[in-house]
Amino acid sequence: MALRLAVVGDIHGHFGSADVRHLDGAGYDLVLFVGDLGGYSFRSCLEVAERISTLQTRALLINHDGVTAGQLLAEVASADSVAARLGRRMSQRVAKLQRVLGGCELAGYSRHEVARGGIDATLIAGRPHSLGGERIGFVNYLRRGFGVSDVNSSVAKLAALSEAAESERLVFFGHNGPTGLGDDRESIWGCDFRKEGGDFGDADLRTAVDRAKESRRVPLVIAGHMHRRTRMRTRRTQRVVRDGTLYINVAETPRVRRVGLRFLHHHVRVTLTSVGIDVEDVWLDRESGAQEPSPV
Repeated sequence: MALRLAVVGDIHGHFGSADVRHLDGAGYDLVLFVGDLGGYSFRSCLEVAERISTLQTRALLINHDGVTAGQLLAEVASADSVAARLGRRMSQRVAKLQRVLGGCELAGYSRHEVARGGIDATLIAGRPHSLGGERIGFVNYLRRGFGVSDVNSSVAKLAALSEAAESERLVFFGHNGPTGLGDDRESIWGCDFRKEGGDFGDADLRTAVDRAKESRRVPLVIAGHMHRRTRMRTRRTQRVVRDGTLYINVAETPRVRRVGLRFLHHHVRVTLTSVGIDVEDVWLDRESGAQEPSPV
């Protein structure tokens, strides 16, 4: 038997009824979304959330999307006072996003048990609203909602989730990946918008994974955020194996590509069995649902 997950990378508006039809028809046990649903407006996120809500398959979304464009820009610019003012209604926006998502659960600092036919895993959702890099963004919201204000308190939150897991097999997932996997611009979570590059992963996720390995198996870590096609139009590393853990970046953007008269939709298929994990990039024809060769 096998436990089968579909992972949908950064959407940025590219998700519709064909995706719902194909994902529901594939027999997946769970669909994971790593965030960045819409464009730079909260309304665009809600529009994608409405489409996701029609899924019949169990689904989780690591939350990165209950914000406004102005608030996001202020966070990126480290304009703390402006970000705090624009973020006063963030909790209400997040609650609205959850209502619109319907049965798709917003994840973040949460654990989720999945099992099928004797194969089980505990999914640990990392810090919500990660921006990547050293800065912990949206700190006012994180402090109010989760008691997290810095890297140490975030690590403690994730460590508690790992300790409470029901399975010996942990799969971490987040919007952005962990530090420690390279500082080149084309590294799996490297910074491609600075000439000097740099490691743009999350330090709290790195520490949490390392601590979890002291008592559990962590065969897989999943995240997106840093697009596979860099700003230099090169391809970043998509998979890294380090100390027995497979790290995968699923942010294939745009995730819908036109090839001739056809449109191909991307997701990543993860299959967990008693002997290991298989990961495959999947491109499906919008009309037929047939799997096609990668267009990239």
